[in-house]
Amino acid sequence: MKGILQPIILLVLVALWLPLQAQQNKRWQQQVNYTLDVTLDDTLHQLTGLAQYEYRNNSNDTLRYIWFHIWPNAYKNDNTALVNQTIENGNTALYFAKENERGSITGLSFSVNNQPTGYEPHPTHIDIIKLILPQPILPHSTAIITTPFKVQLPNYFSRGGHVGQHYQITQWYPKPAVYDANGWHPMPYLDQGEFYSEFGNFKVAITLPNNYTVAASGNLRNATLLEQLKTTGKQPSEKQSIVNEYKALLKKQKNKSAVNPYELVPKSSKQQQTWEYELSNAHDFAWFASKSFIVNYDTLQLANKTIDVFTYYHPWELNEWQKSTTYAKQATRFYSEHIGPYPYLTVNVVSGPQNGSSGGMEYPTITLITIGEGGQALDQVIAHEIGHNWWYGMLANNERNYAWLDESVNSYYEKRYIARYYPTTTTTKFDAKFASTNIENALLQGMMRTQRDVPIATPAAQQSSLQYGLITYNKGAQWLTSVANTMGTHKFDSAIQNLFKSNCFQHLQPQDFFNALQPYFPNTSDTSWRDGIYVSGNASPYQKLRATLFASFNQAATTQYINITPVAGYNFYDGILAGMAIHNYQLTMPRFQFHVMPMIGTKSAALSGSGRVSYHWYRKRYWLEASLSAFRFTTDNFKRPEDDVTLHQRTTRITPGIKITFYPSDARNTTRWWLQAKHFNLQEEVLDFSSGVAQLQRVQRSINRLATGVYNKRALYPYSADMVIDQGDGFIRAALTGKYFFNYNSSKQGVHTRFFAGAFVYTQQKTLLQQFATQRYHLNMTGPRGEEDYTYSGYFVGRNEFEGWQSQQMLERDGFFKVGTELFSNRAGQS
Repeated sequence: MKGILQPIILLVLVALWLPLQAQQNKRWQQQVNYTLDVTLDDTLHQLTGLAQYEYRNNSNDTLRYIWFHIWPNAYKNDNTALVNQTIENGNTALYFAKENERGSITGLSFSVNNQPTGYEPHPTHIDIIKLILPQPILPHSTAIITTPFKVQLPNYFSRGGHVGQHYQITQWYPKPAVYDANGWHPMPYLDQGEFYSEFGNFKVAITLPNNYTVAASGNLRNATLLEQLKTTGKQPSEKQSIVNEYKALLKKQKNKSAVNPYELVPKSSKQQQTWEYELSNAHDFAWFASKSFIVNYDTLQLANKTIDVFTYYHPWELNEWQKSTTYAKQATRFYSEHIGPYPYLTVNVVSGPQNGSSGGMEYPTITLITIGEGGQALDQVIAHEIGHNWWYGMLANNERNYAWLDESVNSYYEKRYIARYYPTTTTTKFDAKFASTNIENALLQGMMRTQRDVPIATPAAQQSSLQYGLITYNKGAQWLTSVANTMGTHKFDSAIQNLFKSNCFQHLQPQDFFNALQPYFPNTSDTSWRDGIYVSGNASPYQKLRATLFASFNQAATTQYINITPVAGYNFYDGILAGMAIHNYQLTMPRFQFHVMPMIGTKSAALSGSGRVSYHWYRKRYWLEASLSAFRFTTDNFKRPEDDVTLHQRTTRITPGIKITFYPSDARNTTRWWLQAKHFNLQEEVLDFSSGVAQLQRVQRSINRLATGVYNKRALYPYSADMVIDQGDGFIRAALTGKYFFNYNSSKQGVHTRFFAGAFVYTQQKTLLQQFATQRYHLNMTGPRGEEDYTYSGYFVGRNEFEGWQSQQMLERDGFFKVGTELFSNRAGQS
């Protein structure tokens, strides 16, 4: 009996386990349905709202808390993740913002299934909280969560906020973080590094003065308002009433050229109006409001339906935005054909204030455009941002961790869009040489050649701002172009279309992308194509050598240019210098670099100029350079009284050197350490009166230099420190210099501080003669003049002049006090 029962029990257990395992392995994601009711106070720039969430726990886990993002708090003080990142990216505006320019969210009072509950702050980030659930949310069950909230809108520092009474309302409501198979994903708001949110349905009511026009995600449910928008949008832009209102306001301004157009707005109506929207299968909701919007409207016939197309912009953008609906329709049709049908009933494009970090930002069914251009530039940005309705909008990856999965892929399709609608993007040789795409490619090649790039798969927040633009967008798109060419573009499109069908409205993972493309490769088992996003470097080898006038970026990845440029200069002794520079300096950073710059002076009538050759070893953590430079110029003149002949005293300097610069492992850390050794070989023509008549005599001397230092050119409190030790005939000179800049506002105003200490040591017996012989090398508490620049490292108009405007120049070295005093009259090194 025992032998019979054991297999029966085993079969029963297997029968019970298999359905449970299948349920556990079944792909799932949470759903959050939102009901948001909000009112705008355009005097205080505040939102007062009530949020209700239907949180569906589709996992097999019991939830005892929910992480919430309260991202308006990213603007609350000067020590948030957003502030710290913008400083690292070179922008201190938010750090130095005034109190009334900042933003925050307050008034939170959560209830879960009508039970009041509290929340805990995140240990690090003030824009994340943990909602404590009074009762756990069991697997496959639902909870209703409510809270009031009040948002103080910040000035327009990042993607959202306001400029006067023009509003960009983004990331504005408390939003649950994603919970998926990898657990919770709470993340602070960042400017560089986007989002990851749960899908759901939205019902949103927006109340504000009734002379505002609202552009928002989703479908406008007010039939009357929708019809008004369509009627206005069908009118010629220049005949819309808002254009005349703006012209009347502008006419009242005395200095029209100095006016900020965003300040010219009519007074707000005292009557309120509510705009109601619905949106399904989305993970965000954004809206924009202005009393100055021009509205353009059209429809777009897709394969399966007709959708509404709206664009919103301002009277001062009338010329640039005339074709905006055409661009929006064209982009929506393009992405629908290549990836999958656009599922929503409306597509919207809205113009916003320009910013330095991006040209636009996408949200479900609506995109914000922040460039001040029209034509192809506007079309390209609109296409890119509309494309994000697919890449992250419907195929919703974790943008913070896998930026390439939306930005690289979307940039690839953007380039195909431009190739289709603008097959010839340049019209002149000048355009071809200096096209922005060619400059970007040259920068990318230079970054890869110097090994300052990172793998495409690097998370956005771990890249420098330059890396993020060049690697995630540009290099990622190039990688996908290579992948598509290997597969065949038709097969690539088929793979992406199947990916869209099976993953639309889901959280897309990198493995989903890889799995979708793999079967379409000629060798289905070869996965080496994926390696492209995990490696760095691999700059293209130069294949051509070409001379060009000034410079060129056309085909710069494979062409090393010899640039020929007319140059001019001036010094008091040579006069006006005219000549030519021949060099191969370029953004692609060739390992061997040179320049030759012959010049002729109008006063000296002598050949002058400079030249330099160098070779570079680029490594991930350091940059080693070996160089040899030379120059020859006139550095003094003397007119002999006997015959009025002018003697031109020439100086030649030849300098071999080696320098190594070290980088930190963190790509965002801008600290650099360096070590350098140089030898200055100088031949100076001096006056010799031994014969009774002034003659030129050539004198040779040399200086050996060992120097080291550290610097950080960060936007906030940049600093540098260096130690320079020079050795010459009979002396050693050591100088330590430190600099620190204390910013006190975002306009780069502040206090420069400088520290200097030095020592001068005689290596021979110290005598009056030796002191006199080494005088030009002595430490100086004021700024050294031209004759004291003993290595000829600075540019002086009149290096050896002692009167006149040509003498009013000094070098930033040593003490650098700009006013001499008796206290500093004796130089260090001289008794």
